[in-house]
Amino acid sequence: MITSLLDLSHTNPAEDFGMPGKFTKLREIQQEVVNFALYGGGGGGMDDPDLGPRRFHAAGAPGGVGKSLASHMAGRLSGGKYVALTATKSLQEQEVDAGFPVVDVRGKSNYNCIDYDPLHPDQRWSCEEGSDEKDCRYAGTYQCTHSIRIEEARRSPAVLSNYHAWMHARKYNRTAWEGGTKARPEPIELLICDEFHKAMGALAGFLNVWVSNEMLHKHANEPVRNLIRESKGQDWGRVGSRWVEVLTQVWMGVAGQMGKLLGDY
Repeated sequence: MITSLLDLSHTNPAEDFGMPGKFTKLREIQQEVVNFALYGGGGGGMDDPDLGPRRFHAAGAPGGVGKSLASHMAGRLSGGKYVALTATKSLQEQEVDAGFPVVDVRGKSNYNCIDYDPLHPDQRWSCEEGSDEKDCRYAGTYQCTHSIRIEEARRSPAVLSNYHAWMHARKYNRTAWEGGTKARPEPIELLICDEFHKAMGALAGFLNVWVSNEMLHKHANEPVRNLIRESKGQDWGRVGSRWVEVLTQVWMGVAGQMGKLLGDY
């Protein structure tokens, strides 16, 4: 267990850790943020007997103090692979432009295929539009621009992305962006969430479920048909107590499906 804080007063982030050249010294508040992120309050380590084992540390600082640098320094000093997430792609772009030593990963719509759209031979389509192997001959291969970036992320000790891309990647693959092999895996050991106050909104949007007419009929077919006939298809017919009962039945069916998906995950 580490019982003392790191002395970062003489650290040169640019020379010692490959950070952007303009960062030659850590401010005192940045040093505090780094130490708190790594060791928690008081520097007692992750197993501080007074605080107990913790998986999560939350640190806040005023605007303009250099939280991005502090975040990436904490990631590098953690000794493991880390992923830094931003709330928006514009903030992600700012960190890319600043030159932090990370692999920048975004959703498939941000990568242009090396092939052309069959319907528009003069235009290249995105990796999202051509993600189906039946449509794109490069999908899922190492000639795919998105697959190339994902492989770079797997091999890198530091990855930069955004909440949306991270959630979608991990939805389909719980080890997405992790490196190594089955015998010697290299897991992501630290997740840094910038602007964490926006993370709950991003998660809520990601988990949002649209109940379509297909779902209505799948989980409450006969009651739905009866109520539609009685209301003659009028939207106002859906606000009554009987519709509430039907929609509750649909919700329970959808919740059961979601629960199964989570169980499989």
